[in-house]
Amino acid sequence: MQQRPSPTQNGRVYDWASLSVVVTIHDGPQIDLSGVSAISLECGQEVARARGIGGKYLGRTGGRPTDPTASFTFYKAEHGAFMSSLAAVAEAQGMVRDDGAIVVGDVSFDCTYSCSMHGTPDIEQFMLKGMSVLSQSASFSEGTDPLAVEVPFFVAEVLYRPRQSAAWQVIK
Repeated sequence: MQQRPSPTQNGRVYDWASLSVVVTIHDGPQIDLSGVSAISLECGQEVARARGIGGKYLGRTGGRPTDPTASFTFYKAEHGAFMSSLAAVAEAQGMVRDDGAIVVGDVSFDCTYSCSMHGTPDIEQFMLKGMSVLSQSASFSEGTDPLAVEVPFFVAEVLYRPRQSAAWQVIK
């Protein structure tokens, strides 16, 4: 079986330097996230096998989409700036508890991350819609690594736009 070649631009493949991440807070600012050190995204479809008498495989079900999940690992300074932006929107929208704590987990936003080779219009994109912060975790230790915070997100929907396509796609 012949292996399909990987798409390249001038012999290069997408790498971390090809990535840009932009968050658009609903009723708030648009933020370029350059201080993210890792992105994790999972979305898919749950299907089942249909079997007949004797366990004979008959086909598969249409399935249903699984709940998408995403998390970003922020460098500490970028995390603080991102959470401050969410807090400003939350406070402006009255998302404040009786004890004065600002509820940033109720702020909704969309995130688009794009892959493009430097100087080319060829872009591949993912759009994560209806995101909100679920929690945050940090583990700091002695050493030379920069401090980082992992933030998992609720994601309502994931859209994908492949290279050289005008249409957004969805798993199901």
